[in-house]
Amino acid sequence: MNAVRLTLALVPAALAAGTTAMAQQPTAPAAQDTLIGTVRSVDPRSGTIEMITGVGLVLRMYRVQVDEDVPVRIAGRSATLTQLERGQVVRIVYQTTTVGRTAAYVEVITWSDS
Repeated sequence: MNAVRLTLALVPAALAAGTTAMAQQPTAPAAQDTLIGTVRSVDPRSGTIEMITGVGLVLRMYRVQVDEDVPVRIAGRSATLTQLERGQVVRIVYQTTTVGRTAAYVEVITWSDS
């Protein structure tokens, strides 16, 4: 009978210790994804790009937050968010965070006619 009481007394302590250990484990960095699409709009004040992507007849609009320190490239050169224009095709590498999609890199895609 004493063994049963001892076991029952240890169960909550073991559960609490396991929960604490799980809570202290470091979180993995957020995985990065890539979007390729057409710029619909750029709002430099809020630091966002709205872009449209599509496959077949399905179109989707995405809004991506672009912080001031995020690299933006046009034709291989450094650029700013204000230099992006409606209709340009862009590749955005981003992470999904609690506030939505946050860009890590923005690049205008250009094709040569050769």
